[in-house]
Amino acid sequence: MVDGAQRLEDEFLLKLVDFAYGQVDASEIEKLSLEVSWAKGWPKDPVAFWNVETFLWQRRIPKKKRDFIETELLKIKESKDSTLGKSLDIGCGSYSYIVSDVGLDVSSRMLKFNDRILEKVQGDLEEKWNFSSGEFSYVSCVFGLNYLNKVDFVLSEALRVLSQGGKFVVVLSAKGVSALHQQHEKQKFGLDSWKLLLEKHFGTVDSYEKEDLWFFFGIK
Repeated sequence: MVDGAQRLEDEFLLKLVDFAYGQVDASEIEKLSLEVSWAKGWPKDPVAFWNVETFLWQRRIPKKKRDFIETELLKIKESKDSTLGKSLDIGCGSYSYIVSDVGLDVSSRMLKFNDRILEKVQGDLEEKWNFSSGEFSYVSCVFGLNYLNKVDFVLSEALRVLSQGGKFVVVLSAKGVSALHQQHEKQKFGLDSWKLLLEKHFGTVDSYEKEDLWFFFGIK
């Protein structure tokens, strides 16, 4: 027998699908979120917002786009100047675009659904990461940097946990984010400004635009 809390969660999830297809507006979802513990405060509360994104990201980013990103990331990761070793995906949410050894995200609920990481670590990217210096040869951040207040701190941590010769890879949308996501966006730069910011920490950074996406990668 389904209890009242489960019925409310089921109703909320069904409405999320309708919302993804534009069949209900945000105010209806916001009202329902008050009855679901992990979604309470959506869309303004950041943890609730990303918990809800667990169920929406596949509809926001079609499989063709996900496959393209995976292909590009593997090209960068496996290029001839790469070192072999442990990989870390930061801000990985409920999906990592390539299989990674470790995933770090603030949302334990999103991590629960990520089946492309071997070890799931819940933590705030904007506080010191619980990893050893030089522990990873590859660190990735896909669609994450623009939602952070302390970008310089996060970049310094990425540099710290990378081994010598390790690679840091960033992917961002060249078209910007949706109106719903803009309320959580903290940084909004053009390609050149992002590149300059990354070069403060990693020296020379390669970058390119493809399929309305920006790709950046630097080597320690």
